[in-house]
Amino acid sequence: TPANSDEAATPTQPNNDNPLIAAPAGPATAGNASSLSLLGQFDLDSAVRSLSWSPDGRHIAIGTNKSATLLEIASGRISNTFDTASLTQLKLAWSPNVNDIAVGGADGAISVYDPASGQLIQSLSAPAQIRDLVWLEDGQYLGALDGDDNFQLWELPKFNLLKKWSLRLAGPVYDVDWSNAAVRLASSEGTGYV
Repeated sequence: TPANSDEAATPTQPNNDNPLIAAPAGPATAGNASSLSLLGQFDLDSAVRSLSWSPDGRHIAIGTNKSATLLEIASGRISNTFDTASLTQLKLAWSPNVNDIAVGGADGAISVYDPASGQLIQSLSAPAQIRDLVWLEDGQYLGALDGDDNFQLWELPKFNLLKKWSLRLAGPVYDVDWSNAAVRLASSEGTGYV
């Protein structure tokens, strides 16, 4: 799909009067959070690996086997598609200010894009696949969990590495999240530990 496409991802349009949720089972879906009724379904013709709502709720970033795509919820149209170095996109994360979107791939690439223009702002290569990405509230720092269970904290826009921690206790780490004001970091392992 070309960048800035006017092509609709589906003929079904969501209702903007209702809160929306997303689920990565099959095609990306949007539904009402209180009743879970389906408001729209968007078939991107590729396996969906990751979803991330924009903080303003107007877009869903979708990582597939082929690309990272932004879907505008109100119109059901693809607003941008990013060319990425990774063949399989594993994680996507919006900055809190909606000005940047981070894409982490199976090859260890982390790229930050301008969601409006689709332009690559900055990129780097981590030593292992990216399992999770999290922004700190101010949007100046990006955390990345890699496939070796290391969590790296980067200062943007130049990707200055500030700190690196090994998070593995008993098994592989799959997810991380910051508390409010980035006071605490939680991680979850495949063995059931948090």
